[in-house]
Amino acid sequence: MSFYHNDPVATMVPGFTLDNYATFLSSGLYRGALLVTVEISVVSTVFTILVSYPIAYFIVFSKWRYSQVLVLLVIAPMLVGNVVRAFGWYALMGSSGIINQILGVFGLQYTLLNTKPGVIIAISSVLMPFAILILMSVLYTIDQELIEAAFNLGGNQLQTFLYVTLPLSLPGVIGATLISFVLTMGTFATAVFIGMPKVPMIAPFIYDAATTDLNWPLASAMSFILLAVSLILVYLYTRVTDIQVGGDAV
Repeated sequence: MSFYHNDPVATMVPGFTLDNYATFLSSGLYRGALLVTVEISVVSTVFTILVSYPIAYFIVFSKWRYSQVLVLLVIAPMLVGNVVRAFGWYALMGSSGIINQILGVFGLQYTLLNTKPGVIIAISSVLMPFAILILMSVLYTIDQELIEAAFNLGGNQLQTFLYVTLPLSLPGVIGATLISFVLTMGTFATAVFIGMPKVPMIAPFIYDAATTDLNWPLASAMSFILLAVSLILVYLYTRVTDIQVGGDAV
C-alpha cells in the first residue's frame, strides 16, 4: 500500500510509486518527528530500566513481609487503558494540575505538559509494569546458592550484586529494554495528550495522514519507515549486547 498512489476520492489507487517515501524524506517535520521519537524512546527506555530494576530487586530479595503487595501495585496500572493513563498524566501536568500546584508552593513556574521530560515520565509509567515483571521473572531464577557462595567468599553486598546478581540478570535487562523501546517507538495516546504539538512524535502524524487526510499510502510509508528504523535499532542493540555478553563470558 505504501507504493500506491493517493486519490482524494478513492483514498488510493493501486500502482507503484516512491512519492510517498519521497514526501516523508523531504519533509523536515516528518524527519524531525522520527528523530524525536527515537530520542524519547531511547531516553524513556533507559529511565524505565534504571527505575524498574531496583523495584524488581526489592520485590524479589527483600525480606519485608508485605513486599509481595508491590506486585499488585505493579500490575494494577496494566488494568487501565493507555488512553486513560495518558489523560491522567495530562490532568496532573496541566497548568492547574497537582504537580504545578506543588511547584507553585516553592515559587516555581514550570509545566511538564508539552515537554520532553513530561513525555518521558508519562511513557515510562506505561513501560514500568512490563519491565518490572520481566526483570522479576529473571531475578527469581537466579540460584540463591550462588549469592550465598559470594558472601561466603568474602564479598559484600555491592560486590555480590556487581559480580553475581547483575551479570546473571542481564538477559532480563536486555529483554525489558527491547520491549520498552519497541512499545515507545509506536506510542500514540501519550504522544497526543502529553507531547503534541510541541514534542511531535511520529505515531500521531501517521494517524492524521490515515484518518484526517485520508492519505493511506503516505500513512503506510510512514509506518513502514517507523518499522524499519525500529528493527534496525533493535538489531544493532542485540548485536552489541551479544558481543558484550559473549566477551564477559570469555
